[in-house]
Amino acid sequence: MSRSPSSLRQPLALTIASLVSVFATSAFADEARTDLSSRVRDDAAAGRSYFAPTALTGDEGTATFSVRAPLYPAITGTFTYALTDRVEVYVGGGAVVVIDDESNDPNRAVGGGIKVQVLRLPRAAVALSAGVLRRPAFFHTDPFDDGWHEDALVRGALGAAATGCVDERCEVIVSAHAHAVPRPSDPDGTLLWGGGSLVAGRGRSRLVVDATAAIDGDDGVLLGYVGYRAARRTVSFDAGALVVIDAHSSFPWPTLGLSARF
Repeated sequence: MSRSPSSLRQPLALTIASLVSVFATSAFADEARTDLSSRVRDDAAAGRSYFAPTALTGDEGTATFSVRAPLYPAITGTFTYALTDRVEVYVGGGAVVVIDDESNDPNRAVGGGIKVQVLRLPRAAVALSAGVLRRPAFFHTDPFDDGWHEDALVRGALGAAATGCVDERCEVIVSAHAHAVPRPSDPDGTLLWGGGSLVAGRGRSRLVVDATAAIDGDDGVLLGYVGYRAARRTVSFDAGALVVIDAHSSFPWPTLGLSARF
C-alpha cells in the first residue's frame, strides 16, 4: 500500500529535529555564553555555514583562510582579514575541472570584496557585501566550426546576509542570504542566488545544513548540504554530503572543508 507524501515527510522532519536536538545539547556545550559573539570566538568557520555566508564577522586583526572541496575535481578558497570587528575584506577564487570539455572554458574565477556588518545585536546580525569577480579569457572550440575567442569577464557582485539565534542559549543559529551579479547590458540575465542555513551546537561537535538556489537566465540549480563540523577557535573542519540538482540531473558529492584562523 502506498504512503501519502505527508506521511513520508513526518519521519524526515522528526529525524532532522532529533539531529538538531542532539548537536544542540552536546556534552561539550558551554552554558555560560548565550550570544552570537561566542559563535565567532569558538568557531574558525563562523563566517560561513558550508558554502553560504553568515552575517558574522571576525574580531579585529584576525585573518581566516578557508578551503572547500568536494571529492571531485573542484575547489574554492578564500582569505579574509578583519579590519575591525564589523568590517572584513576578502580575496578568493574557485575552479572546476570539466572532464572531456571541448570548449576550453577554464571554469575558474577569482575575485575580492568587502563585508560590512551593518547591524549587531547580542542575538542577531545583518551584513552587506560587495565584490568583483573575474573569469579569464579563453578560446572556445567547436567541432562544427572554427570556434571563437571569449574575452575576460569582469562582474560586480552585491549581497546581504542575516543571522540569528533560535533558542535562549544560542545553541542553534539560522542564516539567510541573497546575492546578485548584475549585467548592465542584459538586465534579464542577472545572476541571482540565495538560500538559508542552520548550524546547531555550541560545543566542538556541530551539525551544518545548507541550501542555496541559483538562477542564471532560464537556467537554475539547487545546492544542498548536510554535514558535521568539528569546531575550534583556530581550526574548524567540515565533512558532509553536497547534492547538486539541476533540470537534467542530480548527484551527491562527499565534501570536505577547512577554516584556519590566525
